[in-house]
Formats: sequence, C-alpha cells, structure tokens
Amino acid sequence: MCAMLISSCQDMGVDQPEETDLLQGGPGVIVPGIGVEGISLGVTVDSVERELGTLRYDYIATGNSRIWRDYSYGDSLQLSLEFCFIEDGPGIGSLDMIEIGSAYHGKTRGGIGIGSSLQSVHRVYGVPEKTQSYPDQGLIYEYYCLNERAFAVGYMDSVVNGFGIYYFVPLPADAMYPCR
Repeated sequence: MCAMLISSCQDMGVDQPEETDLLQGGPGVIVPGIGVEGISLGVTVDSVERELGTLRYDYIATGNSRIWRDYSYGDSLQLSLEFCFIEDGPGIGSLDMIEIGSAYHGKTRGGIGIGSSLQSVHRVYGVPEKTQSYPDQGLIYEYYCLNERAFAVGYMDSVVNGFGIYYFVPLPADAMYPCR
C-alpha cells in the first residue's frame, strides 16, 4: 500500500525527496518520513549533536512496546525539536522518532509548516491514511505514509501545530502506524 501511495504522490507533486535532499536541505527543512534539519531516523545521538549542538536530556519514555531516551533541542517552554532514541540496554540506540513542535519555523519543500491550514496540507499531501479527532479539544491528528515512514500532522482548530516522523523500527503493536 505504501508503494501505491508513494507512486500516486509523485503524480500529485507531493514531497518525494531525492537522495541528496537531506544533505542539501539543512536548516529549516522538514522531509516527511525522513527527517528534519538534515537529521534522519536511524542516526545516533552523537550525529544529532554534531548537527545541532548539545541536546537536553529530558526523560525516559515508554510506550508501544518501546523504551526511548528523550532529548530535546530548543526553548524549554515551547518545544522546537524532540528526538526519541531507542533505549538499548546500557547505551543509546538509533533515533526512532522525531517530534516537531510549535516553536519550529522550518517547512517542507511543499511549503507546509507550523501555522499552515488543514486545507493546505491536504492540497500538498492528499487524503491521510488515518485520522484521529478530538472535537471537544479542537484537535485532529492525521497520519501519512511518505518515504516508507510515518509522517503525522497535528492540528489545533484546523491549523498545524506539530509534526511527527517515525518509526525507524516499526513494531506490530504500533496501532496508528500508517505504513503497513
């Protein structure tokens, strides 16, 4: 199904990065399903710190049959970038998930970023694979399968307020993972 979505996305002009996009993208670029700021899923914490500087260690998070060591970059009051590395026994494993928060100013090649409208996202990426709505809170989460990884878009009152790129290591327990 992912291959079908990716082929149809190419016909619609949707973000389909070439191999060099991460190297050329650099600061301010989100590549759906791949990474942000030239940092892709699967890299080490050292690689991220070489690109961005020292990360702030926040906590150990658990969920979906995983344990992550969670690091962030940016203002602590307004999350900019959050990196979840697989807990690997005594060490830190690969980057498994990236969360992009409301303080981040970058955009995709399609011009989608924090503050974009739900309609703009649909014009660029089409219909999502899955949607979760919380009308009483004004929240919507949409999930796309782009570049064989999940790209999640969060909205508050139909305006983008965050993104997620995941998982480097998908597990059977990942109910909202759209790339099956």
